[in-house]
Amino acid sequence: MKRLTSIITAAVLTAAQLTASADTTYYCQRHYGEISGDSLKYEKYDTSALDSVLYELEKIVYYDGHETELISLMKSAYDGFCAAQEEYALAVIGADRCFSEENTALYIEASDTAVEASEKLTAIIEKVYKSDYDYILGGIFGNEDELKEYMESLPSENYYALRKQELELQSKYSECYGDSDACAEIYIQLVQLRNRLAAEQGYGSYSEFANKEIYDRDYSAEDIEVFSDAVIKYLRPLMSKLAAPVSALDGSDVSMTQPEAEAELAQMLSQINPELGQSYDYMLRSGLCDIGFSDKKNAAGGSYTIFLPVLKVPYLYVTPNAPYEENCTDTIGSVIHEFGHFSAMLNDPALERMMPDELAVTSVDTCEIQSQGLELLAQRYYGRLFGRQAAAERYAQILSKIAIALDGCFFNEWQTRVYESKNITVDECNALAAELIKKYYDLEYSPESAQKSWTSVPHNFTAPMYYISYAVSAVSALEIFSISYDDYEKAVDIYMKLSALGAYEPYSEAARKCGLRSVFDQSVIKEIADGITDGCGLDCYDIDYSGWYAPYFYRVSDIFEGRGYKIFRPDYDITRAEFIRLIGRMYDCYKGIDRSMITGSEPEEDVYIAWAYDNGITQGYSESQFGGDDSITREQLVTILYRLAKLENSETTGFRSTLQGFGDSGSVSEWAYDAVGWAVDAGIINGREDNTLDPQGNATRAESAKIASCYIDIAY
Repeated sequence: MKRLTSIITAAVLTAAQLTASADTTYYCQRHYGEISGDSLKYEKYDTSALDSVLYELEKIVYYDGHETELISLMKSAYDGFCAAQEEYALAVIGADRCFSEENTALYIEASDTAVEASEKLTAIIEKVYKSDYDYILGGIFGNEDELKEYMESLPSENYYALRKQELELQSKYSECYGDSDACAEIYIQLVQLRNRLAAEQGYGSYSEFANKEIYDRDYSAEDIEVFSDAVIKYLRPLMSKLAAPVSALDGSDVSMTQPEAEAELAQMLSQINPELGQSYDYMLRSGLCDIGFSDKKNAAGGSYTIFLPVLKVPYLYVTPNAPYEENCTDTIGSVIHEFGHFSAMLNDPALERMMPDELAVTSVDTCEIQSQGLELLAQRYYGRLFGRQAAAERYAQILSKIAIALDGCFFNEWQTRVYESKNITVDECNALAAELIKKYYDLEYSPESAQKSWTSVPHNFTAPMYYISYAVSAVSALEIFSISYDDYEKAVDIYMKLSALGAYEPYSEAARKCGLRSVFDQSVIKEIADGITDGCGLDCYDIDYSGWYAPYFYRVSDIFEGRGYKIFRPDYDITRAEFIRLIGRMYDCYKGIDRSMITGSEPEEDVYIAWAYDNGITQGYSESQFGGDDSITREQLVTILYRLAKLENSETTGFRSTLQGFGDSGSVSEWAYDAVGWAVDAGIINGREDNTLDPQGNATRAESAKIASCYIDIAY
């Protein structure tokens, strides 16, 4: 039943494709199809067409010489099945886009029709299988063994009746979302129903059934246990370390219009890889997404990417929790995540193969690396997306991926034990949840609080036993991210290879092909945790993480040069070259440096100095002497920053401070007076403890972190 289950489970991540231009590197080369608006509107599929196929098949299946006609009828049956699944997908989108009784009724109608079409396709396949034309199916399925396995896994008639009841309960959950008690009772009904459904297929519990039939996981329960222990041992402590920068950098909302967000995302994706940009452009042009805010949307709809098997394209759907103009950070993050699915689906090589591949089980684990990996690679462009909030979002997202790993392990163990329990009650579900929250998060929860926690997670109701895939893939995505610290191009190469595999490659095989290691090896998870700790600057033994400069260090830790061997040297003087590179990286992060406009062919570490020279930000001591290894004075430092502000046409470059409040204001050099006044007025520098500016004093690395951080606040 593996092939059929992934379609009739509905809004699961299935495959699709079409691709990019002739100079592609990773994706297959295909034409983009034109999509009309009318083709994205729901219309009820008439399953009588499948009855007609069965009727025509009955006339010829027992007689020789009708091979061509039978193949044509099988194609018609499959096309009808796909049409029913597509209308179901469109009904899901319609019900989420405008949540109403009418659209909910259409969703139920479409889900019933999709299940009915699945049932009729099964009957048609069985009819051919039991005839002398069974060799036709053997040819379609590849070989007799695969055909036999497929036929043995086909569901019973009662399975479809149970499946309809399951969809109805899921619909009730959407209606009751927010009412914890009502949702909990619905969940108990779902557990009982799903265990009956699993029993129909010969499984002892739904957890066993889901792992094998729905997700076709190529790792064992023992692997999951090893993985879960490692997540608790190595990743949970990292959460505590990340909590400090997340708290210190908690700031204001990010506002932009939806068109502005779409344009920024287009530029970012093209810079990560041109083929991603091409897929994104096609998605927008073809109307294959809904990422706008509307108070009519279903609050429980969430975000997803769903496949339209007739059009052979995916559709991306996001439910923003606020208008873009109020705050768009979460929405942009959701779009990036779902676009990881979209591009892999759009360019999936599976459609080059024969019909049954459309019915194959997708590897959710592989699909979720494609989404979460893209989110983490996008961090390089966060400055341009989120401005001054970039660092806060960077740390928060890493924290969220670790939380996903813990959540996945928690929910997997909780759901497994729930489904394996006989006649479990709501109270027992709550008690078990509270017990496991203590195990995975070291938090004390009351049963009531535990219930509110698990009933608010739609995946518990709509995608049972899914969450461990989310956890496994999150850790693999974090490995890609840890690689990106030292070699961004290598990380992108791994990601694009993975994206180009599509949806069907099993997790372990996909990881091996792309150069990722097994997360079921505890030493791998330890190395990933250590790499992220180092990359985030959370392991420097000479930093006082409770000190005055810590929040500023967090803001610029990813762009500060010279932090190595777990040493930051906060009290050391910063050199002229180090400071130029710091602000060069800062500008590159938040605005982007066009390297083609830089004169000369400097190595990467000197690009920023060349950029500063070309733009008049630094002039050196003379035409022949830069003095890069010299310590930089405070007035030199703010003068360089002042020139950068003027380059960016900052409105804050007007001089408005007299500096008379400082005891040594007269010692400020004449050439630096306007710059120092601007910096004081803007809050970029202030006096030292003795109320002096100390303009000729050397600036420390800690002070430079603060100065760069304050500039980010006013300029971006």
